[in-house]
Amino acid sequence: MFRILPSTLGVLCLGLFLAASAQAEGYPYEKGQKAVYQVNEIDRAGAALRNIANHINATGSPMEGRADIAVVTHSSGVFMLLEGATDRKGRAYEPRIQDLMSKGVEFLQCQNTLDGHGLKKSDLVDGVKIVPSGVAELAKKQANGYAFIKP
Repeated sequence: MFRILPSTLGVLCLGLFLAASAQAEGYPYEKGQKAVYQVNEIDRAGAALRNIANHINATGSPMEGRADIAVVTHSSGVFMLLEGATDRKGRAYEPRIQDLMSKGVEFLQCQNTLDGHGLKKSDLVDGVKIVPSGVAELAKKQANGYAFIKP
């Protein structure tokens, strides 16, 4: 029969406590994280921007070399990138997007979506890059080791 000695149990509990404490104190993540966020639904845009800000708060910004974060927008996700766009509560997306860009987050917009909606690059927030296809860009990023995140 298997028995755990009290001293073994104590060491195990201490180890679990220390591991939990390290996580609670913001234990540093490894450098080199790569993540691509897909935003293809305008209703999820606010959540995506919050998730990305939280990601940076936990890992450090791309400018600090802690993470490489890209956002690929297509379909109705393009509407968050339009100059002057606001969410349902009237909050502008642009300041949040510009803040993330200033921290090194790359925003990539699908050309097919622009064409489908009769939009031009000049309709978008400054700094957004255009890619031929949003879904092809997502596949490319994943093939290059990026974790796929869809808020």
